Formats: sequence, C-alpha cells, structure tokens
Amino acid sequence: MRPRRGAVRVALCGGVLAGATLAGSAVGASGAAAARPVTSITLGVSAGNGPGNADLALALGYFRSAGLDVTIKPLTGAGAEAIAGLDSGSLTIVESNVVSVIQGAAHGIAAPCFAGGVDFRNNLGADVLEASKPITKPQQLAGKSIGVISTNSFNTLEIDAYLAAHGVDYRSVHYVATGVTNTLAALKAGSVQAAELVAPFSLEYLKSGGHVMVEDFQSYLHTPLFACWTGLHSWVGSHTAVVKAFDAALARADTYYYAHPAAAAKLIAKEDGLPPVANLPADAFTYTTAISAAQVQQLITLSNRYGVVTGNVKLGAVYQPVG
Repeated sequence: MRPRRGAVRVALCGGVLAGATLAGSAVGASGAAAARPVTSITLGVSAGNGPGNADLALALGYFRSAGLDVTIKPLTGAGAEAIAGLDSGSLTIVESNVVSVIQGAAHGIAAPCFAGGVDFRNNLGADVLEASKPITKPQQLAGKSIGVISTNSFNTLEIDAYLAAHGVDYRSVHYVATGVTNTLAALKAGSVQAAELVAPFSLEYLKSGGHVMVEDFQSYLHTPLFACWTGLHSWVGSHTAVVKAFDAALARADTYYYAHPAAAAKLIAKEDGLPPVANLPADAFTYTTAISAAQVQQLITLSNRYGVVTGNVKLGAVYQPVG
C-alpha cells in the first residue's frame, strides 16, 4: 500500500465514450480521415491501496490498446470517498474495499463490484495489526484503544473477526481513526495501544520493537477478497463492452506484474511519482481481477454480524459480474 501524489492523465484512443462522446480520427491507407468514438474514464484510486496494476496498465499502454482514455484521480480518503465520487458522477470507475461498497449499498448507492482488485493472498503489502509491548496476546487487547485508518470500516471488521476468533469481546475495544500516515505516530506516542498499519509504516514499527499480532486476516474473514473495481449499477450495465475492455487491460497488467516483478515495480514508481516501498519485495501486492459471489456474500454476512451495516443488503447491489 502506498500514498499517491498528483493526478495522472494519459491520453488514450478508441472505444465508446462514457458520459459524452469525444471525436477522434484515424487516417486509413487511402488517406481519408474517419471519426471514431473514444471511451473516457475517470478512475478513482485510494491512497491506501494503490492500485499499482492500473499504473502499470497505463505505463505499458494496455488501456490504450483496449480503446480507453483513462484519467487517474488519487483519493485521499477511505473507500467511502470513492463510492461518493461515483454517486456524484465525478468518477466513472473506482478501486474500493468491498466493505465500503456494501455500506454504500446499505444506503441506497448501487455501485457493485465487477472485478477483483488487491487481495490478501500475499500479506506483506496488506494490513498488519501491531501492538506496543507488553501486549503480545489478543486477550490483552480487551478494553484497549486501537488505531485504524477509519472506523466502522473494513479495518474494524477484520480486527473484530480476529478478536472474536480468540474469545475477546470485540465490542470492548475502542477504535480511534488515525488515518494512513498518522497511525504510526499515535502508536509510538501511546495514544493507542495497538494499530492496524500498512507498509511501509508496519515495517518501520516492527524494526523499532513493535509486536505483530496478526498479518493474515484472511484466515479470520475466510476470504482473501479485499478490494474490487466498481461503478454505478446503471453505468456498468449499459457499458459492458467498456468494462470488459478495462478488466482485460488490468488482467494483462497483472500477468506482466508476476512475470516481471522488478521491472513492474519500477514502471509503477515512475507512473505514480513515488519510489518503491523500501524493504518490500517487488511482488508484495497481490493483484487479481478474479471475484466471486461467494466471496462477496461472505463479506456481506460478516458486515452484518459485526455491525458495520444493518439491514438487508442484497448481493446484486454489491456484485455485478460482466464476464
């Protein structure tokens, strides 16, 4: 996970315009110019979770060859900001954690996941729960303050599941919203006794003597699914060809990422203007476009169990495959 700075825009060609049609032209062998539509997509990505495969698809021209004109807009908030951007029309497609999508659906915003994103199969780049000494066991977290990027979120859901699995009343802990960059400082200052950290902050705290409580949340959530690509239900349903082209471009980027992790890390760093996270393997993040109804339903069930949402959230409002 890495913060981002600045918007990245790459002019790409081809496709069908999302929202308005832009006129492009191509000159054939006869020299005659023929106009063709261009698909314009504003892509929202969160500061907390990349996603580097979108940067990679831009750098390698995969979006271009898929006929997409993509603008990446970095989001400084949590997944809720991404869903709000879709609802306002300022964003076309966003990368969001699935719990935020579920919360949006609970409030009447139908912005279903159509492709998978970053998941927990490789935990080096994912969330890690660390605690200050002498806390070394989950039972010692009862009644303590825990720093998280945002409260009532995927962050608290996974910690609740972890605590419950160890017989700890998850309702006894006090969650403090400390954001991405301030969580480490809060933990060092003692204002929280444990915190969910992301790289590179998790690595820094570990070096200073912090204790890792858990780095494998998927064993408590029973699914590796974390993030997904999503768009408004009406837009996804009426732009299936565009969505499939987007998904295919990301899949190509994922293939390149695993075949050439070092080269991919350099391309991603060049695209987003930030150096690779120190001491983190080039392939520390797990990118995938795979997603299933069972994975999404599991997170809906857990979100209800731990009070992240209330009421009946239907699977169709959260999951809309286009394959």
